[in-house]
Amino acid sequence: MTVKSNQTETKITDDDEEKYWPQVVIILISALSGVTDGFFFSWTSPFLEEIMSNYDLYHVTEQQASWLNTIYPLGMIIACPMFSILSDRIGRKRTYILAVIPQISSWILTIFASNAYYFYASRLLAGFSASCYFSVLPNYIGEITNPKVRGTWGNALASSYYIGEFIIHIIGLYFNVQRSAYVCLALPIVFAMLFSFAPESPYFLIMKGREDEAKESLKRLTRKRNVDEMYKTIEKGVQRQIAESGTWLDLFTINSNRKAIIAGAFLRLSQYTSGLAMFLQYIQVILAKSGTNVGPVTGIIFMGINIAFNLLVNCFIVDRFRRRTLYTTSLSGCAVVLYILGTFFYLNEYGNEDFSDLNWLPITLMIIFLAFAASGVCVLPTLMMSELYSAKIKAKAMIVLVMTFSLSLMFTNTLYNYSEMYFGFHAPFFVFAVGNTLALIASFYVIPETKGKTLEEIQLMLKGESSKPKV
Repeated sequence: MTVKSNQTETKITDDDEEKYWPQVVIILISALSGVTDGFFFSWTSPFLEEIMSNYDLYHVTEQQASWLNTIYPLGMIIACPMFSILSDRIGRKRTYILAVIPQISSWILTIFASNAYYFYASRLLAGFSASCYFSVLPNYIGEITNPKVRGTWGNALASSYYIGEFIIHIIGLYFNVQRSAYVCLALPIVFAMLFSFAPESPYFLIMKGREDEAKESLKRLTRKRNVDEMYKTIEKGVQRQIAESGTWLDLFTINSNRKAIIAGAFLRLSQYTSGLAMFLQYIQVILAKSGTNVGPVTGIIFMGINIAFNLLVNCFIVDRFRRRTLYTTSLSGCAVVLYILGTFFYLNEYGNEDFSDLNWLPITLMIIFLAFAASGVCVLPTLMMSELYSAKIKAKAMIVLVMTFSLSLMFTNTLYNYSEMYFGFHAPFFVFAVGNTLALIASFYVIPETKGKTLEEIQLMLKGESSKPKV
């Protein structure tokens, strides 16, 4: 009888332990929308040539087509304030589901596109969707996961984005513009159906004073029957955060807010000045000019597989190392590779030596670059966006950061084009190598260490306070 009682007691204890799998499932469902946004980001790469070469069908000139990559980040800038404000008004979950509307609308416009203005509207709506992805989803994931799950699985969001870029190139091999849009249209519909069953963020519910709903959300996320202690801990942190002032001025004048916004803006800016966007968006041009005997489409697929593989692997190792260590290692590796590539292309362009026997070197160095980028530059900026900001300033911080992201994307595209145009094909590699070097130095002073910390512990750290109870 005693044994039976002990077994029953043990069973109850085991049953009331926090389960991680519900949080992981929600992250993976959320990642479906990230795949769609990856489609949008790289959509021009496989389809721009088809659009320009079929004027009778699409009526798009080369000059008009050149605007398609610019309109996308412009859409992010326009829509970001709306989605950030809505996330604090109607909730993270409902706001994120709204992203399905511009996603579906964008694909429908692509299906019926017959001139440049259809494509402009489609790309603008794609930017709307991306603004929701970058401004709402990191907050939602940060608020529904504990530090262990967030560190290990939070990178699935960044991974899904890059996997989407890879898949759209595969789709582009077999389908034209219209048929590919039909294929892609299915994904946001599936996402909306699955995500509708996800719980709302308990942080948001506590902010709105909806205690019973917040506890029910915690039960669904942890599969615990008694969440009172967990609820009280979160409530204490949220109440402390929302009691603080949260004006636009406070975003920059309060020391902890300023540290967080500088760190976030730095991470987004350095992500693109690392040269990552150059490889992802101009890979066909780089392969052609390097003289590598790899077809453009084959090269794109090869790079996509490498990106997806590296990011998926790093989802399981990134939480074993300190955030700053991973990021500085990533920047260091990227810088070294770009210096070597810049030197190679300079000597190949202006030197007297024949480098035809080294045509394998650029593609090899590009793969090494992507491996280093995957260990930090690709994933950590998105992951840390979910960790750095207090409840009171999250919406405003996301507006600033998404605008930083959009402007960084536009800036690096312009930087690549003009540095190559005026100084030669080797120049962008040196420019981005210097960008990595400067970012490496700054990261020692700017990036806070958030590994293994709860959201409340991170806020106390930024304030210079200890999270340990005073004795």
